[in-house]
Amino acid sequence: MIKGENIIVFSSGDWEMGPSLPQHVSIRLAKENKVLFVETLGSRRPTFERDHIKRVKERLMNWNKGIKKLDTGQAAIYIYSPITLMLNTRLFLPINRFIFLHLIKRLIKKMAMNNPILLFFLPPPEGVLKKLQKKAVIYYSMDEWSTFPVGNNKIFMDAERALIKSADLVLAVNENLYQKHKLYAHRIHKLYHGVDYGHFTRGFPNDTPLPVDMRNIHRPIIAIIGAFANWMDLNLIKLIAQKHPEWSIVCIGNVESDVDVNILKPLPNVYFLGQKPYSQLPDYYRIIDAFIMPFIVVEHIRMCAPTRLYEHLSSGKPVITTDFPAAREIGEGLIDIADDRYDFVRKIEEALQHKDPALVERRKVLAKKNTWDARVEEMSSLIKEILHEKD
Repeated sequence: MIKGENIIVFSSGDWEMGPSLPQHVSIRLAKENKVLFVETLGSRRPTFERDHIKRVKERLMNWNKGIKKLDTGQAAIYIYSPITLMLNTRLFLPINRFIFLHLIKRLIKKMAMNNPILLFFLPPPEGVLKKLQKKAVIYYSMDEWSTFPVGNNKIFMDAERALIKSADLVLAVNENLYQKHKLYAHRIHKLYHGVDYGHFTRGFPNDTPLPVDMRNIHRPIIAIIGAFANWMDLNLIKLIAQKHPEWSIVCIGNVESDVDVNILKPLPNVYFLGQKPYSQLPDYYRIIDAFIMPFIVVEHIRMCAPTRLYEHLSSGKPVITTDFPAAREIGEGLIDIADDRYDFVRKIEEALQHKDPALVERRKVLAKKNTWDARVEEMSSLIKEILHEKD
């Protein structure tokens, strides 16, 4: 692990939205370094949607508190919630540059973080990096932003390409992003997502009661964990539920506002339990019999690297997915990939019928080799090489 460095992390989301990749990495870097976690600067036009208004209110409250020191249980980390309006238009580009430079210089001075390592999960406004004193610039590419609303913007995508070209190191979470970015990167390395293996494999006494909302759901339980977004194949989920009314299909995660799940709600064996805190997920994992990822393979899914894959594998239980690249790339034959909807149902049937203890152990071993601790150690080694070359 690198030690004694000042590291400013520019997250793609807010601290409370996690833990996701930025939070997992930041917590582990903070064990030996001074880490300031800057919540997302924003990159979309403001709207009057309820969720957006709620988020703006929360941001104002957090901003009013200033920089806060948080004890994560593993390390102390500093968190800052900026109030900015980073609109991606030509008109706002000079203003965005001014806002960003002023913000960073003020944070560096206030936190006494001279010559910091800058770790970006979202690109800053184009043209600001050359005006900052820094020890190194790292870009951790975790998503294909062109598949998000923010990416439908040339200025944002130009800023990402400029960051890739100027970064000392680009980290890509999958092969597709690696192949895309290597055309412009000075130095690039593939670094998959990880898993908090100890968190997802912690034991529970035999008399531990089930979560309240799971007590009346009969087994076998087939689970979908994560946001219910527009790439979820609702017709596939309906087929599974209708083919096997004796199965319970449990959906844990928020349903996005643009997703209509009315075709599933009348089904008596489909349950929407909503979002659960990360801390509670292991309590649900212990009674799930199989995990499914019924994705429509749109461009976003083709380029994604779901953090859930290793989390599911850590349980040792079957994972069945549609055929998207990340499942093939990291699954090592331990993820059941379906050819079509009917094959998806067959693969669940087979997984529930044939419980091989050796296969269970192999899934756990694969997850255990890919912890967040291992990822950050690998990342630290790469940063050390850069710092050594700069000395």
